[in-house]
Amino acid sequence: MNTFITKRIAFSIVALFIGSIAMAQQYTSQTVTFGVSSHALVGVNTNTLAFSFASPNAAGNGLVAQSAQASTNLYYSFMPSSPVNGATNGAKIKVNFTGIPSGMSISLQVDDNLITNLSPTIHGDLGNVVGGFSTGASLGSGATDIINGIGASYTGTNYYVLTYEASISDYSDLSSNPTGATPTIQYTITQ
Repeated sequence: MNTFITKRIAFSIVALFIGSIAMAQQYTSQTVTFGVSSHALVGVNTNTLAFSFASPNAAGNGLVAQSAQASTNLYYSFMPSSPVNGATNGAKIKVNFTGIPSGMSISLQVDDNLITNLSPTIHGDLGNVVGGFSTGASLGSGATDIINGIGASYTGTNYYVLTYEASISDYSDLSSNPTGATPTIQYTITQ
C-alpha cells in the first residue's frame, strides 16, 4: 500500500474520531445570583447637639453672643433595589429640625470636603450638597433636602460635617425654659 494513502486513511480516522468527540459534548448552565441586599442607612456621630448661649456677667447686658454653633458628622450607606442614575433618580438625604424654640432661627452648612476626594469606583456615587447648603442656608418647617443625586455608595470613615447655627431672631420671644415640642433633628435617606 502506498504511504501516501496510508497517511491519508490514518488522518481521516483521526479526524472522524475528533469530530465524534466534539459532537458528543453536552452543555449545561446555571443561574447565578449575587447576595447584595438593598439598604438605606444614615447616621450621625452623636445623639445630642448643644447650643450654648452664655449669660451676661453684668446687669443691663444681653446674652454674650447672639448666635451659637453645634456640629455633627453625617455618614450613610445606600444600595438601591434597582440601578439609579444618580443625577436624576438618586437618593436624597433630608433634614427635619422640629421644635425650634420661639425667638430662634436655625441655619445649616454642609461641608463635603472629606467626601469629595473619595474614589467613585470604591465608594460609589456619593451625590452632591444641595445648592445653598455648602455656604449655609436657613432651615424652615418641614423636611429639607441637603444632599441629592446619591447612587449606590457608602461614606466609609469619611463624613459630611453638618454645622448648625442657632441665632436669636426675636429676643422678646426667648425663654430659658421654652414650652412646646422638644427640639429634634431627623435625618432621612430616601429614593
